[in-house]
Amino acid sequence: MEKVHYLLTKAGPRLLNLMVDANQIDIIVTAPGMLCQRLEFVTNLGALDGCDAGFYTELSSHLYAQAYCGHTSPKPVDISVDTHRLGAELSIDLGEPNMYQSLLRLRTCSGRSFREVIQNSRSLPSQTEMMAGLYVVKAEGHHEHHQAMPKVKSKGNKQSHQHHNIKKGA
Repeated sequence: MEKVHYLLTKAGPRLLNLMVDANQIDIIVTAPGMLCQRLEFVTNLGALDGCDAGFYTELSSHLYAQAYCGHTSPKPVDISVDTHRLGAELSIDLGEPNMYQSLLRLRTCSGRSFREVIQNSRSLPSQTEMMAGLYVVKAEGHHEHHQAMPKVKSKGNKQSHQHHNIKKGA
């Protein structure tokens, strides 16, 4: 079975296709940990379609991730499922945050393709057209992320908001 390769970099794609006929995905991470926090599984299906917490939990049990960096030995990467008011989410860490290039290797435990593993988790309806991918979540919590960036001017609504311009003592 073939491998799929993705490049995770500053200003690169933020959505990586998981519906592939490969059992291994190599993601070369050139974006520092201060830019990208984790990968999050996203799909066009919801809980009523079968993509509920049970689906995410089962899917996570079929995946294995390992980070490779030239400065450390290969390390397993956390794959977690969290539930909240919006539903469930499956997240994959990117490994230790650093400024060096690393490789995140994501594999299926069974050797089956990602497409098969995803479609067979919790027996999703086969007639349902499914899209699935990994979304790159921007990092938060470092002062580098909160520096002022140039504002992009919008040509949208130019109404004045006087209630924001109240002078002190008036």
